[in-house]
Amino acid sequence: MASTLLRGRWVISDPAQLPDGGIVDNGAVAIEDDTITEVGGYETLKARFPDAKEIGSNAHIVIPGLVNAHDHGRGIQAHRLGMADDYLEPWLLDFWRAHPLDTHLDTLYCAIQQLKAGITTVVHSGYWRDWSKPEQEAADALEAYDEVGIRLSFAPLAIDQNTFVYQDDETFLESLPDEIANNIRGALEGMNPPPGYDWAEHTCALIEKYANHPRIQILFGPTGPEWCSRPLLEKSARLAKEMGVGIHAHCLESPIQRDFFQRTYGQCGVAYLRDCGLLGPKTALAHCTWFGEEDIAICAETGTSVCHNASSNLRLRNGIAPVARMLELGVNVGIGMDSFSLNSDDDMLREMRLVENIHHMPKGGVAYEPCPSGADVFRMATLGGAKASTFDAEIGALLTGRQADAVLIDYEALSKPYLDPRVTPHDAILRLANASHVDTVMVAGELLVVGGVYQRQDEAAIARRLAELAEQEPAEHLKRFFEAVGPARPYVAAFFEKNYGRSDVAPYYTVNSSR
Repeated sequence: MASTLLRGRWVISDPAQLPDGGIVDNGAVAIEDDTITEVGGYETLKARFPDAKEIGSNAHIVIPGLVNAHDHGRGIQAHRLGMADDYLEPWLLDFWRAHPLDTHLDTLYCAIQQLKAGITTVVHSGYWRDWSKPEQEAADALEAYDEVGIRLSFAPLAIDQNTFVYQDDETFLESLPDEIANNIRGALEGMNPPPGYDWAEHTCALIEKYANHPRIQILFGPTGPEWCSRPLLEKSARLAKEMGVGIHAHCLESPIQRDFFQRTYGQCGVAYLRDCGLLGPKTALAHCTWFGEEDIAICAETGTSVCHNASSNLRLRNGIAPVARMLELGVNVGIGMDSFSLNSDDDMLREMRLVENIHHMPKGGVAYEPCPSGADVFRMATLGGAKASTFDAEIGALLTGRQADAVLIDYEALSKPYLDPRVTPHDAILRLANASHVDTVMVAGELLVVGGVYQRQDEAAIARRLAELAEQEPAEHLKRFFEAVGPARPYVAAFFEKNYGRSDVAPYYTVNSSR
């Protein structure tokens, strides 16, 4: 049976077979409820299911829903809140004191923008806007994603050290002028989670609550090994294994983080995480910009995924992750936008184009070593992200038995004024498409975007309300915290300059060479 047929000039059904297969010319996808029942030629499926509702036309390309493999659910992104791009470590202090827009509304707006860009699954790495309300923040974000209808892997924040720099908090505060340090200590009293809050109990409770949800799953989210003690990391690994869920964490985003691990633990960052029991096929590590050979090899051996965040890595001056080498060694790689895309617009199609192009650089003087192809990038945005999300058996391809998460791209608009017929459909999307070419988006069989318009809620009303909130003063305890930590910023920058200012940043890629 099939109640719906998605039709296209092409159906990119299986990205694993690109570039030589996996595409059905004049194809269709038969769907019953939330499941794909058959994929094949349009004429054949039309004859088999004559009463099915038909969506799409010969002017569309049907593709699997895209997966944003690492994000923070920020609808109004950093630059729009007055936060200039900078080196990651001092920038984080700006991030902690960004205007805390209403979590529910901001996440609603973010999820809608992602759907309209062809994203049907997002991996949300939790960050608190208001540190004093971790459970409410998570509840508000989860409710928003559920209302929007997008598929979600949600990793609540777990953090217990090194808030300001890669050093014990009190040790750092003691290094500051007394007035600044005391103001921060006082402000933190109003920002700390409530007495008795336990990150592990909170995560376990969410796992149980959403255990039977068709579109939402909960992951453990130790935010990153710089900010998490070894006991926290080991407990995350143990509980994730016991409860059969995945893990999502940041890893080696900056050269300073790489050096921190070598100096602190005498080993590479991924080896340390392996020793904590954190790695495996249900673990995904975000950024991984400063992976060395050992880090990459360990990920390949353990089946650990990497979430590549090209825009964010460039904007926060962290460089380019060695994705070509990761793929060569068999690491699964997805693409994330980190709520920090190049244009601050959550346009996954533009992000895919950026990913392909930044990896076209020469590699260490070897002229023709492999680099990610267009087919590789398409796989990263679909199957790679699907595995990183741990929804991998259900999404990422348009195949019988998988979830009906699909996108119709307007090929007619994409190809104007002219497109040579020799250009393959996946290359046409990769080279030319952006969110404006997304016509229809389906998640679990439900049409959420039709004609480029989100169907469930009034997007414009949400945007207006967010803008109104951005004009308002924050709550008093937040305002006090922002004012207290602002004067510490130059001391944060000085700490990293003094301790890590001479980091060896010899790259995998040769951007410009004097040799």
